[in-house]
Amino acid sequence: MIMSEDMTLLFLAELTKPVSPHGGGGVNKIVYYLVEELIKKKYEVVLFASGDSETSAKLVPVVPVHLDQIEGLESKVKDLLKVKSVSSLFNYLNKNISNKIVIHNHLVWRYHVFSENIHYPTITTLHNNPLSDYANDVYSKLSNNNYLISISKNQSRIVSNSGVKIYKNIYHGIPLNLFNFSPDNKNTNNTLFYIGRISEGKGLGEIIDIAKRYNKTLIIAGDKDDKEVDYFNYIMNKIKENKNLRYYGELHLNKKNEIISKSKLFLFPIKWEEPFGLVTIESMACGTPVVAYARGSIPEVVKDGETGFIVNSSEKDIRGNWIIKKTGIEGLCEAVERIYSMPAEQYQEMRRKCREHVDRNFSVEKMVNEYKIVYEKMLATNSKS
Repeated sequence: MIMSEDMTLLFLAELTKPVSPHGGGGVNKIVYYLVEELIKKKYEVVLFASGDSETSAKLVPVVPVHLDQIEGLESKVKDLLKVKSVSSLFNYLNKNISNKIVIHNHLVWRYHVFSENIHYPTITTLHNNPLSDYANDVYSKLSNNNYLISISKNQSRIVSNSGVKIYKNIYHGIPLNLFNFSPDNKNTNNTLFYIGRISEGKGLGEIIDIAKRYNKTLIIAGDKDDKEVDYFNYIMNKIKENKNLRYYGELHLNKKNEIISKSKLFLFPIKWEEPFGLVTIESMACGTPVVAYARGSIPEVVKDGETGFIVNSSEKDIRGNWIIKKTGIEGLCEAVERIYSMPAEQYQEMRRKCREHVDRNFSVEKMVNEYKIVYEKMLATNSKS
């Protein structure tokens, strides 16, 4: 058995955002949670990330500040800089030769394009579904000491169908102590909220339409997607035209907690196969139920009728026999109406079940324990070869 003090974990983070529990960047929030919990468990962790990251690990500052902080930096240049972590990793490995290193890659396929000469065991967490034949080709040619980790069973099916081998599925987890919870609905108001990238694939247009239909205040928080600037401008114009729409930009964790915990529900009508959707468990950790389309990981993450409602997106895309029988936006509206019309005790019970569901299935401790098994197995296997 490999002990934690015998192992060094090298984490490669995204560079567009800092590693932090605050602001946007779901990938680097997971990196933050993983790293902090692993250090508590006496693992030595070296983190390759932007210099403005928050971490208890030994930080290798690949760039001085995260790339989204640099004004005027073109999207293509960002894409090139995203792999700068790999050159920093090469430099580190040349100076720190050891047979007790495991690399945990969060740059997805980009790392593997340049990693042919790195012979250390490597875990790659697939934070996104591979969307190109090129990415799938890179993954399908990995050596045996490279393990791919999916973050939902739905994602695992999609990736496996493209000929790429998944080693294990590990759900994301969060530290519940960072998320405010009160079962008492006296503290909630009638607002809806959306937190995430301002992206058409997230269904933000439908959320705005529903808020308008019911004359509800909708709080929108999130950052611009470099690849959807026109859509961002379209949403900003919508906000200017409607006094019930409020845009907050990226939120500090405390402010985000306040908004989520006081909101009646979280609407998530995704239009794509969302690999996980971190904000869904953040919402439920605060006790706020989720109403979402049955796409991506949603049927695995939300318990229909207990922690919110799942809705089939159309009659042509039926993915389950959910409580709400209507589909599409009419199904979302019925779910919203059900939650708003719930008696106080029933709604309080739903809030309690939300918190319990995350505690039981999506805690940071559960996530880290599953990764530990993989780290130790990889290192043990590598030491025998």
